[in-house]
Amino acid sequence: MEVFKEKEKKVFAKGHGFIKIFTFFVLGCLIGVLFEEILSIFLTGSIKVRRGLIYGPFNPVYGLGVAVMIGFLGKNATKRKWYLTFLYAALIGGACEYFMSLFQEIFFHTISWDYSGYPFSIGGRTTLLFMILWGFGGLLLARFVYPWVSRWIEKIPYYLGMTLFYLFLIFFIIDAFLSVAAVLRQMDRQKGLPPRTTLGEFCDRHYPDEFLNRIYPNAKEVHKHHK
Repeated sequence: MEVFKEKEKKVFAKGHGFIKIFTFFVLGCLIGVLFEEILSIFLTGSIKVRRGLIYGPFNPVYGLGVAVMIGFLGKNATKRKWYLTFLYAALIGGACEYFMSLFQEIFFHTISWDYSGYPFSIGGRTTLLFMILWGFGGLLLARFVYPWVSRWIEKIPYYLGMTLFYLFLIFFIIDAFLSVAAVLRQMDRQKGLPPRTTLGEFCDRHYPDEFLNRIYPNAKEVHKHHK
């Protein structure tokens, strides 16, 4: 009986650990797609696919940005000077955007955004203006959104929360693996190379160029790195 009572006391995603940060990563991925699609409607009058993985409405660029913000700035955010949180958030957001663009270019030879024509561009990968926006967003997230959402996350029943956590974790690992494999196979396909593995054959059957071009409409091939 005491053991049963002890189990009832377990709190899902308690504190400031990996499960809590991962939960915010998932929320960031979802909100990022919604934000991009609303922005697309506002700018172009049409809805365009803005997700970053093959399956599900998830944009890991936003998810990673939110997770890193929460990881570094969420704890003790209300005790930190607001302008320090703003500065750290601007630097973290700009760094995430810059290095994810660099990673995509080095490993996939494509870019999904290029801010070269914007004022105060940093290598075309981010800009001072966007870093300021990251700063305000991070300040709002760390000081106001995180404490409130964190309390609601911890109200999720423990075993339900743990089940969802493992399902989402496994899903994201598989989704990310297939997304990377499909893009790498597309690169080989465009070079005229035949599939060398069963995975390559699987990608050719299920993720042809037409499919990937719909998933990643903003990915543009580059022939040289940014200076």
